[in-house]
Amino acid sequence: MRFCCRGIEELHRNSGLREFAVFTARYPDGYVFVLQHRALDPDALPPFSESPMSTVSELLLNYCPWCGGDLKQFYGDQLNELDKSELKLGMGR
Repeated sequence: MRFCCRGIEELHRNSGLREFAVFTARYPDGYVFVLQHRALDPDALPPFSESPMSTVSELLLNYCPWCGGDLKQFYGDQLNELDKSELKLGMGR
């Protein structure tokens, strides 16, 4: 697989781990690019807290934050190779 830059390549490798990650997820009208951060290891129990706490945060990307490339245009027919839809908040759960 060819990546637009090293940043996307490394963050795609981190998908599902306690770190920042980038992957694609399927939506009814096509794929979206997701920048996700997980605060806990995959098998960790959430910490007890008196106030609400976000353990997973994410936002959708159109352009690469590192090289500025148009992600859908660059990856074109390879979007399915980056697919980790099961990790997207609100999907597959």
